[in-house]
Amino acid sequence: MVFTTLAMPSQADSNLEFGLGGLVISFPHYPGSQEQNTLAVPLPYFSYQDDNLVLNRNGLIGTIFHYENWYLDLSLSGGIPVDSDDSEIRYGMPDLDWTFEVGPQLHYYSLGKHGDSSFLRNSVYLRSVTATDLSYLDSVGWRAGIGVELVTDFPLDGSYSLTWTNSVTVNWADSEYLNYFYSVPDLYATETRDSFYSQSGYSSAEFTSSLTFSYEKTRLSCFLRYRNYAGTAAFDSPIMQRNSDFIFSISLVQILGGVSWNN
Repeated sequence: MVFTTLAMPSQADSNLEFGLGGLVISFPHYPGSQEQNTLAVPLPYFSYQDDNLVLNRNGLIGTIFHYENWYLDLSLSGGIPVDSDDSEIRYGMPDLDWTFEVGPQLHYYSLGKHGDSSFLRNSVYLRSVTATDLSYLDSVGWRAGIGVELVTDFPLDGSYSLTWTNSVTVNWADSEYLNYFYSVPDLYATETRDSFYSQSGYSSAEFTSSLTFSYEKTRLSCFLRYRNYAGTAAFDSPIMQRNSDFIFSISLVQILGGVSWNN
């Protein structure tokens, strides 16, 4: 995976960390699925940060430019594939492949500033979505949204630290994206799965909360994302099985090493 940031090199310190840990995560097969996966997996840890580029568990973000409290980023994220034969409602339909999203997001810091341990910021994003099984690339539409994020760092004694992050995001998507997940072409319609095609429009509302406790080189994190689909453009699809779903994870990471340098 290659990412190029459009920002000019800065003179700030660069920080690189790596480590190893474990992750327990529960997530739906796809957004709106009533089938839930729960996995326990080893977790390689890698993070990099400087003034222009951040790479961590949230994805890859590169700063294009900033002016006072305004920051424009270019971000990259993705989603995992779904084998339709493992999903009762999608059985016999085409699989959902890996998806990758890339696009700009504009932030305005209402409290604090970029790089602070505590801040409040408002954001708007636009991303192009591409699907692949690693043998092809296919554009599957666009996503957009607006949100607000509050990050609070609680001062603790000694080597302890506690960070609480909360955000609310409202999302929209075009018909191509919504139909990639939720359409039922006539060819795949059955007695219990009516044909369906979605229009562009509102796609979900999300509330995300995470809590990270750090002690020296050990980090314990809890993550929760709740998504609600009531009133969405694809809500009447038979593939949309629930009004809401959630992603929950707990991870424990031991930092094994790291390095900092000045550019």
